[in-house]
Amino acid sequence: MTDQLQPPVDPAKLGLGMLFFATKADPEGLRESIQAHRDNIGKAEPFVPGGVNNQTAGFVNGLCSYDRDAIRELAATKTVEHSFHGAEHMLTGWPDDVPPPSYGHVKGAETEMMYDAIKADKDAVANALLEGGFVMAGTPEDCQPVLDAFHDVGVDQVIIQMQMGNAPHERIMESIELIGTELIPKYR
Repeated sequence: MTDQLQPPVDPAKLGLGMLFFATKADPEGLRESIQAHRDNIGKAEPFVPGGVNNQTAGFVNGLCSYDRDAIRELAATKTVEHSFHGAEHMLTGWPDDVPPPSYGHVKGAETEMMYDAIKADKDAVANALLEGGFVMAGTPEDCQPVLDAFHDVGVDQVIIQMQMGNAPHERIMESIELIGTELIPKYR
């Protein structure tokens, strides 16, 4: 086993869809990546039976409520807790302190930088995650621009993680209801 990173395989060559995380979602760069993926998917040699998946999905942590300030604080705080514990495990939780090849990237500078930033000032990280769009939180009106940005660059599906960091079940259910009734109909 090596701790050298292998070059990524272009998912379009394998007929696989594209998944991105909001922390890397520069809109213009994302638009270019989606277009490049769609341009190349026609040349795919499908990796799995059943054909080609040319869809793009975006992942964001999010909670939605009319109780704006409380839900923004909850979503940001729980995302920071979840990120801290995940980074801690990825940096220290592997047998013999060596991640398997598919997780080799987590020993990199970005994971350590996030871990160190949270240790230094978790409130600043929470605010940065909210402002940067990695955490979609607030009223439906607050959440809509994040979904609009995904839609505008050609994202087909959005995965909204609501259960980060032990978020209360009632808040998750409220978010599902509001997103389902107030936001999703706008994109059909």
